[in-house]
Amino acid sequence: MKLRQDTFATSRLRSLSDGVFTIAMTLLVLNLKLPPLGSSADQNVVSAALVEQLPRFVSWILSFAILCRLWITHHALLKAGKTRSPSFMAWNFVFLGVIAFIPFPTSLMSEHHNQALSVIIFSTTYAFAGLALVAMAVAYSKQLDTAGGSSEGIAVKRAAAIMLATALLSSLLALIHPWFGVLIWVLYPFVSALDFGHGRPGDLPADDESRSRGRGGLFL
Repeated sequence: MKLRQDTFATSRLRSLSDGVFTIAMTLLVLNLKLPPLGSSADQNVVSAALVEQLPRFVSWILSFAILCRLWITHHALLKAGKTRSPSFMAWNFVFLGVIAFIPFPTSLMSEHHNQALSVIIFSTTYAFAGLALVAMAVAYSKQLDTAGGSSEGIAVKRAAAIMLATALLSSLLALIHPWFGVLIWVLYPFVSALDFGHGRPGDLPADDESRSRGRGGLFL
């Protein structure tokens, strides 16, 4: 029985990836906890307790929005074709490992939002996700044997570059004040949305798959 595979089914990678994203997104909400209030608590007490939960809500919204963007970008790399190379598969596992880890830095930042280290760990985690996406885009371009890079690969690299720049800027500003670093991530979904409108990574040229078949049936 041959254990080493030359290609991996895109459908299997897509299913596994969607499952990891689903679990990570679900685990994020577990950090939102009901304040320990008695039944006799008045409105002022309830309001004060909810305000104390604000960092948790901010962390949840941020990570959920960023995960949505990561899923869209990752989906672009798995949209076309039936197989992927071992290199792509390996980097996909690295990427999914980062995605599975994301609930931890999200919880850390919600509990210690006034600490620069928590913001830096949060940013570094997403930076690794961006780097893994770039590596997958490079592996996909090599599989297609395109010297200039595939259209979706270029779009993914651009999206990853925005994430890496955001992570770096957030980490540097967090050294000045942690909330400055958090603010950069608040802006990220809006900046990323502008890039998404400029060139959707999911809109792939129709000839990518046929071009790959012409180069030896990489997607067959």
